Amino acid sequence: MFPNSKALLSVESNLADSFSKLQYLLGNNPFPPETFANLLLLYCKFEYFDLAADVLAENAHLTYKLLNQFQFDYLDALITQQSSESEAYAKFDALAMDRLNELRKKHQKLQELREEDNGRALQRAVDSVEETIDEFLPALMAQAKLLWDKAQWAQIEQLFRHSAEFCHANETWKLNLAHTLFMQEKYKEASDCYAPLVHASFDRLLDVSAVVLANLCACYIFTTNTEEAEEVMRRVEREENAQTTNRKLFHLSIITLGISFAKNDANEGGKQNNFRFGISRIVCALEPYEKKLGMDTWFYSKRCMASMLESIARCVVEISDNVLFDCLHFLESCELHGREIVTDVPMHGARPGELPRMISHEARLIRALLIKIMD
Repeated sequence: MFPNSKALLSVESNLADSFSKLQYLLGNNPFPPETFANLLLLYCKFEYFDLAADVLAENAHLTYKLLNQFQFDYLDALITQQSSESEAYAKFDALAMDRLNELRKKHQKLQELREEDNGRALQRAVDSVEETIDEFLPALMAQAKLLWDKAQWAQIEQLFRHSAEFCHANETWKLNLAHTLFMQEKYKEASDCYAPLVHASFDRLLDVSAVVLANLCACYIFTTNTEEAEEVMRRVEREENAQTTNRKLFHLSIITLGISFAKNDANEGGKQNNFRFGISRIVCALEPYEKKLGMDTWFYSKRCMASMLESIARCVVEISDNVLFDCLHFLESCELHGREIVTDVPMHGARPGELPRMISHEARLIRALLIKIMD
């Protein structure tokens, strides 16, 4: 395996190691040409913009040699986010518009070639369109993320609609549009985007992101298609039960938790009933704790708990003592079974002398808050 590939493969498990390997390669000629771009993009992906800027400044001679104009402009826009989000947005917008205009030209050329029935030229045109889409999407997604961080869902949807003509069949484009529609509570439209992506893997749903499945099921429930949601959940449950490995499987739990959290947020007037429903679903979703309690399932569980505590503290809802005692029991169980499960994986690993935060610690803190509120 090539050193560059090894560095990229270890990103999820050890980001610091990936950085070190790419930096080592870059400092030792000859190195794979893609190393320079990979290191810069990796820094920017994890928002180490200052490090990316340093690498560009220290290796100016490589910029013109190893980066094309689009890559340079894209990296420049990413790094600009550190100093001015508005300026970065303008740069992403210019990049996206340039690629979109190029897409229109290439798409027109593609239509002409289809009429001429020139097989070889047609394939080259198709490949060219795909390459331009591959350049357009990162600029669009970076632009959308700036709006996402400000919860400007309508503006994001508008951005996506501008490129629907060319990108409607692209899975990345469709998935992010679905997320945007879901955040606006446009559940029918969101399910129309999620469903084809899920049904394409209906025989192997464990390969689909649990969040996508949870959002789709929530969409089905909010649009009264409960049978569809139940079918997805039954299929996931069958797949999990059929697994012979000892690794923990969280898909069904996350789907259940995601639905619970969505229901808690969906109806302000019915929050009291929603919390009662949500707590019961959370408890069911994480039983047995030794198999279902993990970093991801705890993330959704504590969000539901935090939302409930906030609503109680603000006197928005009144929760019965029975439900509150169920919460205490749930948190005690999480504290007991979460002693060796971390709540987050630091990108660079734990700092010297720093202890990782465990689920048991957070469960204890939330339980203490709940007891204080109950008193």
